[in-house]
Amino acid sequence: MAQLVARRVWDAEALGSNPSTPTNKMRGKAAQNLWLFILGGILVIAFLSWFFLNRNSSPKDQLNQTKNPVYLEIGNTRVNVEIANTVALRSQGLGGRDELAAGWGMLFVFEKADRYPFWMKDVAFPLDIIWIAEDWRILGFEERVLPSSYPTTFRPSHPVLYVLEVNSGFVAESQVTVGETVKLVEDNQ
Repeated sequence: MAQLVARRVWDAEALGSNPSTPTNKMRGKAAQNLWLFILGGILVIAFLSWFFLNRNSSPKDQLNQTKNPVYLEIGNTRVNVEIANTVALRSQGLGGRDELAAGWGMLFVFEKADRYPFWMKDVAFPLDIIWIAEDWRILGFEERVLPSSYPTTFRPSHPVLYVLEVNSGFVAESQVTVGETVKLVEDNQ
């Protein structure tokens, strides 16, 4: 029986499965270092991904991610806004409604800045249209656009990323000026 036990120990050492042999100790240490290296790499990638995705989220990103009510501040005036940030929502716009509540507007958000055309198709009330650049500066506006102006289209003179539609008279009453900065605020009530 002693020969059988000795033979099994010798076979195990010959095959490299005895953890006490120097070769297997080195293999174990190398495998452990490799796993630590891989785990460290995963952690670094996860941290960098989080950092770069969250460090400077733009207002446009906030608009696409928020579930809270959003409003704009233009000078001393607050405008609650509905967000139109998909093709379907932008196409519908304010069409098919009888009115727009006082203090409300619709903010159209586009993927890239361009000279997007707007018209009054199926809109039953006059509007002011405010053209807003990517940096949230007002580039211009159209005042008192009438429903009867359809099918005429209105375009900004420069590419814009945002367009705000509000009730007619808003621009004059709020003394909106070209070059003024619009501030996006998320209401976290």
